[in-house]
Formats: sequence, structure tokens, C-alpha cells
Amino acid sequence: MKKNYLVIFILIVLLFFLLVRCANNHFIDNSVLDNELKIAPYPERIVELMTLYFADFNNQHLVKETRAVERMNESREEIIMRELMKGPVDGQLQPTVPTQVKLYSITTVEDTTYINFSKEFVSNFKGGESSEVTTIYSIVNSLTELQHVDKVKIQVEGEGLEIYQHHMSLKDAYNRNERIIEAPFPSPIEVIRLYFGNIINEQYRYAYDQIYRPLDINLDYSIFFHQMRELEVGVQDYVVNSYSIFKETGVTTIVMDYEKTLEDGTVNIYKDVMFRLRNDLGEWKIIYETIVEDQI
Repeated sequence: MKKNYLVIFILIVLLFFLLVRCANNHFIDNSVLDNELKIAPYPERIVELMTLYFADFNNQHLVKETRAVERMNESREEIIMRELMKGPVDGQLQPTVPTQVKLYSITTVEDTTYINFSKEFVSNFKGGESSEVTTIYSIVNSLTELQHVDKVKIQVEGEGLEIYQHHMSLKDAYNRNERIIEAPFPSPIEVIRLYFGNIINEQYRYAYDQIYRPLDINLDYSIFFHQMRELEVGVQDYVVNSYSIFKETGVTTIVMDYEKTLEDGTVNIYKDVMFRLRNDLGEWKIIYETIVEDQI
């Protein structure tokens, strides 16, 4: 009887070792054991300094704000836009992006960043003409702080709007503009006064920069310079006596009475002279034909 138990025990032990060996040969891939288990790395957190632009307290021009931002997988363009949408840290500055706006997409192709906002970018906008300028250029100037970005194209619900709010078009891409930083763009009447001052001082290059020059008009600086030398040489002073301003979308008309004093003491008096100015990417520029017609 004891002998039978011993045989059974030996058979069980042999069967156990046989099963273990079969399992090792057929059910375990030894190559898996030879390779290290690779775990996807956790995204690295990078802290970067970002330069953003918000509106000053009166919403007339832009002010720089620098902040440290933690970035993981997001592009720098997306981080800048998200931070702009949060608003400024400095309590003396004003937010520029309307509330509840959704950022559908932001991508850079070559040197241009393309942004697509939700409809709230238009419907939730609050403010006047200067706020329109600070809203657009806070985005443009913040993104063009990146070395690989030169221009910014803004769309709303996938479309480039003819007019955003008052005068500024979203049909074309915007370049960086340093003039809106720390100082507002001149108003239409200020542009006329600056133009008069440049003519008096024979600063024709600066006067030329105040002229609206669309691509379909052939007006290079040499043509402008020679025409101004013929029409405005010897001007000693301009005196604006009165003016009225009439505004349309994208265009401002100023009807003005003024005097022009020449170097020989002659005073020419002009009544109801019409100057037309067009908004060009946020800045007011004088339509050249109105200047020439006034002088002829």
C-alpha cells in the first residue's frame, strides 16, 4: 500500500515539472524579459518669459507686460494668445481681447500666424475707435515678439471681415507697429497738423509717410518730393481757423478754413477746403488727391 502511494507521489512531482517546463517553452516569450519596459516620458515643463501688450488705463495705446509662463506641449503662439485672453496682471492696464472669446485655432505658416476666433470676438467687443486699435495690435505686437513671426492674420469664424468694428479691416495680415506702443495713433485732425508742420520744416519724407498710398497708385517718394517742391516751397506757416469732421466707415473728411503764409509775407486764405483721410491698418493717412486738388 505504501509503495503505491510513493509511486503516485513521484508521478505527481514529475507531472508538475513537466507542466512548468512546457509553460516556459510555449507561453512565455523570453525576448520580452530581455527588453527594458519603456514608459512614455511625462511632458517636460518649460518656464519662459513672454512679452505681452495690453491697453493703457485710458485704452489709447499699448503698454508692455512681461510675465513668466509655464509651457508644456503648447506652441509659443498658443501660450501668448491664452495669456492675452487672461488679461493683464498690472491693475493699471486694460484687457484687450473681448470676454468669452474662444480660440478655435492658431498656427504659423512661414512668417505669418493665422488665428481663428469665435463670433464673440466681434459681438462682445466694447469700446470705441481707440479700443479697436489696441485690440488688434495687442495681438499683433505680442505675437510678433517671436522671432519667426512677422505678420498676423485674424479671422472670425473662419472669415476675414471687411470691417472689424469701426474702421479696421481684417481682410489682410497686420505687421508689427511700434508707434502704438506708449503713444496713441494721431487722430485725423492731428495728422493734418503734423503734415502742415512737416511741409513748413521741409521734412518731405515724414510728410510722405502721412500719405495714403494703395498699391494701385503710382506715387513714389521722388514724384511726391518734386510735386511738393513745386506746390509748397517757401511756406512759412499754416494757421487753422476752423474745421468740421465727417466720418464714414474707414474714411474721415475734414472741411477746413486755414491760412498759408509764404516767405515773402503773402497770406493765402483757403475756405471750405476738403481733406479726406483713409484708415490704413489703424492709422489715418491723407488721400493724396485732396492735397493736390487744393493746391491747383
